[in-house]
Amino acid sequence: MGEGPEIPLARLREVTELLLAHAERDGGSVTLDHDLFWELLPEQRHELGHAPTEHTVGRLSESWAHLTEMADDPDRVVGYGLVWLADVLRALGHQQIG
Repeated sequence: MGEGPEIPLARLREVTELLLAHAERDGGSVTLDHDLFWELLPEQRHELGHAPTEHTVGRLSESWAHLTEMADDPDRVVGYGLVWLADVLRALGHQQIG
């Protein structure tokens, strides 16, 4: 299937800030419509030749709690925070704010 695209992190930050500024035009916060979501196991997420055989349930409130803990204590920042951020951003995008 090939290798994925190269993502310059500075450009990713730029577009993220642009999208968040766009979303903020409607207000300073948003209440998400749902808390629970289906989460595929990482090793099955990109196996397009096979249907996923296992999944778990994620909770947006937990992802958000982890993110705010990292914001309050930068010593707690972990790379997996990007996954929690993706959970929240995906929900915001599907809710079509802004």
